[in-house]
Amino acid sequence: SVTGVQTCALPIWDWTGAEKSLEQAVQLDPRSAKAHHWLGVLKSIKGETRLAIGEMRRAVELEPTSPVYHADLGQLYYFQGERDAAITECKRALELDPEHVLGPLYLRDIYFASGDDEAAWSYERTHLEKFRLYSPETLARLDGVVEADGLKAYYRETAERLESDLARSDGPVEQRMTTAWTIAETYARLRDHNLTLEWLEKALAADRRTRPLKIAYIGVDPQFTFLKRDPRFSAVLGQMGL
Repeated sequence: SVTGVQTCALPIWDWTGAEKSLEQAVQLDPRSAKAHHWLGVLKSIKGETRLAIGEMRRAVELEPTSPVYHADLGQLYYFQGERDAAITECKRALELDPEHVLGPLYLRDIYFASGDDEAAWSYERTHLEKFRLYSPETLARLDGVVEADGLKAYYRETAERLESDLARSDGPVEQRMTTAWTIAETYARLRDHNLTLEWLEKALAADRRTRPLKIAYIGVDPQFTFLKRDPRFSAVLGQMGL
């Protein structure tokens, strides 16, 4: 079933098994938006972005009111370098559901990649405020940091804070691996070659079942392109079977 693939095959990264199961799901029920969506996710992870976009478009056609499918289609357009289409789809997701979790984060990435710090911070701030990750006083201070020194100053502070939090943490391994991944992603936005790789390697150090799924996108996410020629990055992809 599609649910079985989502909860079992993908987290342990059996890409071949997942692809066979999802293609079978689409064949059994061509009108299953969920099957097309997850096949699109898998195709994108494998770097088959055009095929992924086709599957995700089909999911949107079948369920046009799904904010998840619109947002994920927007992310695929971002991977493909189609900025305007990416923004349109992500904003459509937020029109359908203003509380959608990933829409603001995808838009942050799109605007940050294009050098629009003001818009990127606006969506980053929306996420922080929505989940009460900082107090109003801290958010006001961070507004000043971004205004004075740009969004990268905020990311430097974030990476340092997360490293400090992780050093003191004795929480579940899943939570720690997710934090390690977030640190790696933050250093990627800072274009810090060595620290990005260091934290990617740490995020992969645990059992495969505890690794965050989002790390599987590093081979196609534009924010990691600067690492493509590094053998250590190739080794990280190899650990994931990509």
